[in-house]
Amino acid sequence: MTDYPRHFVHIELSTKCALKCPRCPRTEMKGLYHIGELSLDFIEESFDQIANEIEQINICGGQGDPIYNTQFLDIIRYFKKLPKNPHLKIITNGSYKSKSWWNELASILQPNDTVTFSVDGWDDESNNKYRVGSDFDSILDGVKVIAKSRAITRWSTIIFKFNQDKIQDIIDLAKSLGVDNFDITKSALFGSKFFGYKDDALGYDPLEPDEEYVSSYGGRWGKFTESLSGNRVWPPYNFDKEQFEERRNDWLDSYVIPICKCTGLLYIDVEGILYPCSWVSHPFNIKKGVYSGRRIQWKDNFWTKY
Repeated sequence: MTDYPRHFVHIELSTKCALKCPRCPRTEMKGLYHIGELSLDFIEESFDQIANEIEQINICGGQGDPIYNTQFLDIIRYFKKLPKNPHLKIITNGSYKSKSWWNELASILQPNDTVTFSVDGWDDESNNKYRVGSDFDSILDGVKVIAKSRAITRWSTIIFKFNQDKIQDIIDLAKSLGVDNFDITKSALFGSKFFGYKDDALGYDPLEPDEEYVSSYGGRWGKFTESLSGNRVWPPYNFDKEQFEERRNDWLDSYVIPICKCTGLLYIDVEGILYPCSWVSHPFNIKKGVYSGRRIQWKDNFWTKY
């Protein structure tokens, strides 16, 4: 189901979140998935069996934010004690945690770990245009603490209409806070790709940036990484277009409609269910094949139906 060996794992620790981002499954498909968190007991029981294999763990929420798991710090401590000292990749919006909480996390993390803050604005007002309900000051508190820690600090920004002309300002802010790497992400979740995102009154999608900033594939793939610190750089995410072209023909008649290049890690959702990657588990209304044009409802998709 995936080319990746099983020592790379992506896990959803929590589907709880303080934000209401308009194009998140939490907002679009409210009530159609389980809201909760994975317990430390479950993590220990599951990972003890493969402890000697685990080398990398992606701690990123597709439907929530991992830092809102009530046992998050204890789970991170457990992961860092695994035999191979796995590389942890934590991705969060970063809102509403105290400086003392961030300091405790920083004390656990090591140089082979990364924390990515998903921030699309340059102040509280701009960041709330998409990250609805976020708290910019507490995000910056977290960034400052992690930037001074042993871990690598990343700042990831999705390009929208409201920030497309402010990207350099956001980069400059991140750099001033000591961030190591800056990720610029192009999305496809816009009205030109999905008609439902067009505003009926306006006749267009107010969040959609100029065409050059919209991902030309089926998901959030257009990611570009810039080193800000010059000395602590984690290898950037590079889209392998040739690999995608080679594999897409195998997908055209597949019952599963992929929306990404599917190099995803094995994925454990918040109910403890194992998937070949995170994309196939997320609720959606209608998924459309990028090349085949086929369409499928979420409730009829293979992983939900069976």
